[in-house]
Amino acid sequence: MNTKLITLSLLCVAISAMPEVPAVDTVASALHAELDRIDAECAKVTATATPVVGVSKSSGPAFVIKGARDLELIIEGAAKTEYVRTWNTATLNNAGAIDRAAAYNGNVELGTSVVYGKEKYGKAALKLFSRLRSQYQAGRFDKVLVTNPSTVKIVNAVLPVPGASLNATVPWLKHAGAELYLNSLFDHQIDTDHMLKIGLFEYELGRGIAYGSGYGTQKDYLGVYSGSQNFAPFGILFSGDMIKDRLAYEFYFARMEEKSADYKQTSAFTKTHIVGHRHDGRAGAENANDVFTGTLKTHYESERLGDLKSSIFIMYNSAIDQKIEMANDCQSKLITVGTNLEYEKGNFEIGLEIARNLGFEYVYNVDRNAVTLITGFPAEKHNVVAAYSKVTMNSAAYDELRDGAKAPVVSEFKTVVDGYDGNENLAVLNTTDLSSTSLPVYDVSGDAGDPVLLPSGAADYILKNSADRFRPAYKNTYAGWMGVLDASYNWKPANMKISVAAGYASGDSNPHARSSEYDKEYHGFVGINENYAGKRVKSVLALDARKLQTPLTAEAGDAQLFDNSFTDLAFVGAGVVWRLAKRDLECSANTLAFFKDKRSYTYVYNSVADTGGFGTAYARRFLGVELNSTFDWKLLPGLSLVGKAAIFLPGSFYTDVRGLPVDGSVIAISDETDDTGVTQSVGRLGTDPQVALNIALQYKF
Repeated sequence: MNTKLITLSLLCVAISAMPEVPAVDTVASALHAELDRIDAECAKVTATATPVVGVSKSSGPAFVIKGARDLELIIEGAAKTEYVRTWNTATLNNAGAIDRAAAYNGNVELGTSVVYGKEKYGKAALKLFSRLRSQYQAGRFDKVLVTNPSTVKIVNAVLPVPGASLNATVPWLKHAGAELYLNSLFDHQIDTDHMLKIGLFEYELGRGIAYGSGYGTQKDYLGVYSGSQNFAPFGILFSGDMIKDRLAYEFYFARMEEKSADYKQTSAFTKTHIVGHRHDGRAGAENANDVFTGTLKTHYESERLGDLKSSIFIMYNSAIDQKIEMANDCQSKLITVGTNLEYEKGNFEIGLEIARNLGFEYVYNVDRNAVTLITGFPAEKHNVVAAYSKVTMNSAAYDELRDGAKAPVVSEFKTVVDGYDGNENLAVLNTTDLSSTSLPVYDVSGDAGDPVLLPSGAADYILKNSADRFRPAYKNTYAGWMGVLDASYNWKPANMKISVAAGYASGDSNPHARSSEYDKEYHGFVGINENYAGKRVKSVLALDARKLQTPLTAEAGDAQLFDNSFTDLAFVGAGVVWRLAKRDLECSANTLAFFKDKRSYTYVYNSVADTGGFGTAYARRFLGVELNSTFDWKLLPGLSLVGKAAIFLPGSFYTDVRGLPVDGSVIAISDETDDTGVTQSVGRLGTDPQVALNIALQYKF
C-alpha cells in the first residue's frame, strides 16, 4: 500500500473541509514536495538494508545480508540427528545375534558465501564459498576422522600400522572455492553465459554412476583410487552456453591424488619391488591421479512435444602408481563414454543413462618377496624371526624340520638373495650348498623321535624362489558397461507418482587372481566415486547403504573379495510416492529385485567342522528382494522429521553360497581386538533377512 498517497489524500480532504483556509493547491504542492523528500531518505536507508529472511516451508529459510558496493553475505547450514538400528547387514547371518547394531549419529554443516555483482550484472559476478562439516556417533570417536595407515620398520621388516582415530568431533572444510561469472570480464554484452569454478566442490556426470560424488568408495581389487570420503577433491569447472537455453557445455578437471608434491615424495624408495628397480626404486616425479571430463548438454522444449534434456559425456581417469597388492604396483587409464536423457510431457516422464568403459589397467612386473616377521622354526616356535616371504630353504638330507620353510634373513642367505637379478619362479638361487652358523640344526632321526640339537652350521641348504614370487606384467582392458532406465506417471487427483525402473551393470571375476595373470578383457563396469541409489525408484539397503554383500566371482583357491558398488548387478523395481500437501508430508514405498551378472561357483560348507570350499556347480543368480519405505514430514520452515525402513530378503544365490567367509576387511577389523593368540572362527554369509531402521530430525536454513 502507498503510504504517501494515503497521507496526501487525507490531508487534502481535511483542508478542503476548512472554508477559512485559502490556496488549497499551494498547500497540496508543498505536501507533495515534503513527502518526496521523505521517500528519498527512506530509499537511502533501504539500500543498506540488513537481513532478508525467506519463509518458504519447503526449502527452509535463507539468511542473506546485503552490504555496500553490491556485496551479499549468504549464510546457510544444516543439522541432523538420527537413530539407526540394523540387523544382519554385514553377514546376513543371525547366528549368535552378533550382526546387530544401534547408534545415535549426528552432523552439522555451516556454509557461507560472499557474492559480488548481482545488481550490476544480473547475477553473481564473483562468489566465494566455503562449507564446514562436523559429524559424530554418540559414544564413539573412531568412526568419522582417522589418520592414514602407515608403516614401521622392525629388523628390516616393514610392517603395516593401521590408522588411528581422533578423539574429538573436529570440524573440517568440506567445500571451499570461488565461482567467477566470465561475462563480467567482457566490455561488451554477449547472449550466452560462461562460468569458471575452482576449489573443493562436488561434481557428477549424469546420475553419478560413471563419475559421482561418493568420495572414498574404493575398489580394492582394481588399480583405481577415489580419495578422501570427508571432502571433495580439488577441481576446476568451466561451463556455459553455446546456444542460450538450448546447447551447453561443461569441462571438468580434478586432482584426486598428488604423489609428486615435494622431494620427500619423489625420492621415496617405493618402487624397489618392481623388477629391474631393486637398487633404484625411487618414486619419481609427475605421478598423480587426475580426472578429466567433457559434457555436451542439449535442451528442447515445446508444448506439443514436451521437454527433452539430453547429454553426452566422456571421462578420462589417469591414475599413476596405484595399489593392488602393494604400493605402486600398477596404473590405470580408464575412459568412460556415456549418454543421459530425461523426457517429460504432461503427467509422464522417463529417464535413461548408458555408459561404456574403455582404456586399460597395466599391472607391473613385481617381486613379491619381502622381509617379514614369522614365528620361529620347528622346535623354536616361541621365537620371532625375520624371514623372506617368497624364498624357501631346502635341505631334506640335513635339516628335515626346516625343509621347505621360509628362509631366515641371515648374512649367508642375504648375500645370495640380494645378488639374484632374475625373474623366474621356482628358480634355485645358489649353485653351491650354503650353511650358516646362525642356524641351529635339529636331528629327528633318533629312535626317541625327539629333535636333537646339532652344532650350528651342520646343515647345507639350497635357496629357492616360491611358485608365486614374481608376478608377470599384464594388461586388463576395460570393457564393462551399464544402463539404467526408469519412468514415472503423475496421478494428480491422488497426489501420487507411480514409477518403474530397471538397471544393469556388467560384472566379472577378480582380474588379479593368481590363475588369470595374463592380458585379457575385464568386463566388470567401473565407476569412479560412484554413488547411485536410484532416481525414481530408490534402494535403501542394497544401493544407498551398500549392504548387499555381493562376492566377486572367485575360482577355487583364490581369495574371496566383495564389491558392493554398482557392478556385477541387475535389478528391476517399482515404487510409489504420495504427497499430502495439507500436512507437508511425503511418503514412498519401493520394491526391487536384484540379480548377479557374472556366474559364481557354489560354496560347500560343513557347519560341524566350520570348514568349506568352492563346489563345481554354478550358484543361481537371484540375489533377493528389497522392500523399503520412507517419509519426510515438514514440521516447520526448514525443520523435517524423516525416516526410512528397509528389509532385504536373500534369494537363491545366498542359499548356494551359504557359509562363504565374509569380506576380509571385516575379519581384519575383528582380529585387531583379539590378543589371546587363539585361532578364532571367521564370520560367514548366511541367509537371514537384512533389516534397517532410521529416523532423523533435520533442520536446514
